[in-house]
Amino acid sequence: MYWDDKYGTHSVSAEVVAKMRDLVSTDAQNPVSNSFLLDDDLSIPFTTEEIAEEVPDIDMSNIEMPSSLRHVHSAQFLMQHLQTPYSLR
Repeated sequence: MYWDDKYGTHSVSAEVVAKMRDLVSTDAQNPVSNSFLLDDDLSIPFTTEEIAEEVPDIDMSNIEMPSSLRHVHSAQFLMQHLQTPYSLR
């Protein structure tokens, strides 16, 4: 990461962004890919925060942990995640 003097923020270099665009472009050729890259563009009339506010809450309280993962220590965070109401996260 580096300091962006133009906008006064932490960011990544243009080289990293170009590589990410290349990877997403390559991945987009795969019909089952869901990859995308959000780009900051000040000409867009809404913010990413406004987009996030429009995403509906999903009730995951009725989703069960797959039995194959229930006893895997590194997957225990999923149990906690499933037990916490989405609105409290």
